[in-house]
Amino acid sequence: QNGILIDGEYFSDLFYYIKWIYKYQVVQKKINLIVVKIATKDKPIQEDINYIKMGIKKALGNDCKIEFRFLNDIPLLKSGKFRYTISEI
Repeated sequence: QNGILIDGEYFSDLFYYIKWIYKYQVVQKKINLIVVKIATKDKPIQEDINYIKMGIKKALGNDCKIEFRFLNDIPLLKSGKFRYTISEI
């Protein structure tokens, strides 16, 4: 909200050591709305979800709404590439 840019690497650090996550994508839908898509290997662990949520709020502010979507896979772009972070604003 204050215009500060956040490097996508910040989110990579949040997800790096969580073993049950196969693939993730963080999508900024609005200034204060983040959708976190997670492809899982195993059952999600609430403690890890809370850790991710706290890390996002630390970077984007406590008033940021975060939605988690658990999927079997996250598709590649038409180009064949995968984007870990996307801003749609």
